[in-house]
Amino acid sequence: MRQILVYALMFIIASSIFFVVGKERQREEKGAAQATNSRQSNDQVEVKTDRFSGVTTVKLKPQVILDKLDHQLMMEIETKLGEKIATIQKKMR
Repeated sequence: MRQILVYALMFIIASSIFFVVGKERQREEKGAAQATNSRQSNDQVEVKTDRFSGVTTVKLKPQVILDKLDHQLMMEIETKLGEKIATIQKKMR
């Protein structure tokens, strides 16, 4: 009788371990799928970092906002992050 209880307990422990490992693997696969989807959707944004000056340039590639037969409205944005204020003031003059 005792052996049956020990085997049942070992079976329950082993099956719970397999269940937890399966859930963890499923979570990792889901995270990897989301990462590839975010890379595909991130093709519209281009990020470049200058390693010497530390300036990061973020550019939104051209996006069509309105596409009608008689009108077409597109948007494109480019900005620099981490640029020094004195440099910006010189460019504005």
